[in-house]
Amino acid sequence: MLIRRLTFFSGCFAFIVVALGAWTRLADAGLGCPDWPGCYGFVTLPVNPDEIDLANSRFPDSPYELAKAIPEVVHRYFAATLGFFILSIATVINLDRSYKPNIKILSTVLLIWVLVQGAFGYLTVSLKLWPQIVSLHLLFGFITTILLWLLYFRLVDEGTSLSKLKLGDILGKMALQMGFSALLGGFGGVLLGKGFSAGALGMLGIAHKGGHIQPDGSIQRFAKGGVVKGQDNVPILAQAGEFVMSRNAVDAIGVENLNRMNRGGSGAITVNVTGNVMSENYTEDVIVPHLKEALRRGEDIGIG
Repeated sequence: MLIRRLTFFSGCFAFIVVALGAWTRLADAGLGCPDWPGCYGFVTLPVNPDEIDLANSRFPDSPYELAKAIPEVVHRYFAATLGFFILSIATVINLDRSYKPNIKILSTVLLIWVLVQGAFGYLTVSLKLWPQIVSLHLLFGFITTILLWLLYFRLVDEGTSLSKLKLGDILGKMALQMGFSALLGGFGGVLLGKGFSAGALGMLGIAHKGGHIQPDGSIQRFAKGGVVKGQDNVPILAQAGEFVMSRNAVDAIGVENLNRMNRGGSGAITVNVTGNVMSENYTEDVIVPHLKEALRRGEDIGIG
């Protein structure tokens, strides 16, 4: 009876773990802690200024952000707690001779599966949010929850053989959970200001939130603008009011000029001219080419 209740509680708890994973994804906090399983070398969050300075010195390329570290750490500890529950369930069931072989097999499969899921949690961080790994990690979270509920129903009805499980029932339960998770993620997306669709797709692990996928699997974000590298291979989600320029327009206006405009400047330049400015040849041969180059590069120049 106790194991049945613990399995039921673990099944409910697994929903929370999946939801926390979606929260971490929607908050763009997947690398809130650049190491694993700790956070910047600490068991918990760095809090005081000395700890934060030490964290930044350990990972100079990943400055510490409390707002992103919190979702990641909370998700990790909830997932670790769920793993402890599953380990306890599998241990008790396999040591108790009163449980039937089908129950023991299912609990063992569940334990192995959650260990694999933990390995994918490590790969998610070590491979810097490689999209395929992130998607598999979320999908495996769904499957972990399904296995927990299957184990619970087998414990409720121990007279049912594992061989009598119907594929349709398993797929139906999985589809139901994914639908519930998408609905939960959609409302989470609304609360985080990212929209219902982005939240729902992010919960299912199939949404690309926009940006250039680097060779190492990381994603370069463009919420504040920037230069895209690559040719017709960069999927981008833009917001209403933003404007995408062609490559020819970028070449004509100049990257530095556009960066200056992105930072809130007008893109204007200052040109200081000294010399025989009344000469027609000097104007055409010297001043005009320099002006074009200055406009293209967005830099102040001096002509003499």
